[in-house]
Amino acid sequence: NNTCDPLAGAATEVTYNGIDDDCNTLTYDTPPDIDGDGDGYSEIQGDCDDTNAAVNPGATEIIGNGIDDDCNLLTYDTPIDVDYDGDGYTQIGGDCDDTNAAVNPGATEIQLNGIDDDCNPLTYDSPLDTDDDGDGYAENPGSLASINASASAQSPQGDCDDTNAAVNPGATEIQLNGLDDDCNPLTYDSPLDTDDDGDGYTENEGDCDDTNPAVNPGAVEVPGNGIDDDCNPSTPDGDIDGDGILDDGDQSGIVGDNPCTGGNTVDCDDNCVNTPNPDQADMDSDGVGDACDNCVCAYNILQIDTDNDGYGNRCDADLNNDGAVNAADFGMFAYSYGQCEGDANYNPDANVTVENGDVCVNAADFGIFAYYYGSVVAYCPE
Repeated sequence: NNTCDPLAGAATEVTYNGIDDDCNTLTYDTPPDIDGDGDGYSEIQGDCDDTNAAVNPGATEIIGNGIDDDCNLLTYDTPIDVDYDGDGYTQIGGDCDDTNAAVNPGATEIQLNGIDDDCNPLTYDSPLDTDDDGDGYAENPGSLASINASASAQSPQGDCDDTNAAVNPGATEIQLNGLDDDCNPLTYDSPLDTDDDGDGYTENEGDCDDTNPAVNPGAVEVPGNGIDDDCNPSTPDGDIDGDGILDDGDQSGIVGDNPCTGGNTVDCDDNCVNTPNPDQADMDSDGVGDACDNCVCAYNILQIDTDNDGYGNRCDADLNNDGAVNAADFGMFAYSYGQCEGDANYNPDANVTVENGDVCVNAADFGIFAYYYGSVVAYCPE
């Protein structure tokens, strides 16, 4: 009999039978009717944690504590439950940038903007995300096409040649083929990629002597040793020709401003910077050593040689370059005599005084020409 009858006497409440045996609603029939934590709510009344008085339907949800404080699943507990940019998607709902309403799983991917608009890495943003040669790798290492399926890991490099299926981060480097087969500059392709002397530089990295650890692009140039220590030809060595005479021997900071003459080799500049001449001989005392002077016995500091035959104009009366100064040369000289630079018959080779700034073939040139006339060779007759 499920009907409460006060006249029938006070019965004892039997728990879990679903009957109010003692006709007293304050007598609990089951434990869920009990407010276990004293917060005014039992489990039947919606308390989702009846061991914690701070958790009940009347509590305020505390964001970010991992607890459903108000026993309402619709109340957000964490920031990722909130749609901050109002695009209809939360982070939990797949929004990969909840500060940008244009970025969400419902958006359309816009090519080449560098943004994953639709929050889907499988949708290509750039042509570099595409595996053009079908080798399993795209140019962009961040693309899923650059994931090595065998390793199930993203490649640290992209495909460095996406037109050649044999070239990719998963390939094996083939020596001496001139290709970076594995797209890894650290894998040697050539012996020139090897640091033979252990100085931290390979030949391909600019080491100009990979047998000498003291010579490399990081070294300091040592003046006067005849070695390009820093592998930089533009850095003065101090003694380019290695003859023991410093290029700037007077330490003025200007090479050639005080050339050695008269056999002097102390506190003066090498008079043949690119030609070894330890004796610094300079017969004509023009500041250009005999070893590199194109007129050994004729003063010609400018070394002008208009016909490029190796003899300077100042001592070259052999106008036809046949090895002798004779009538044929005189004919050529006479034809140009009286002509100046710019004139139709002007022959610059006949202007032997051009060193002096003379731009005409005149009596001064004739005097020098006559001096050399009859010589077997047009170079420093005795």
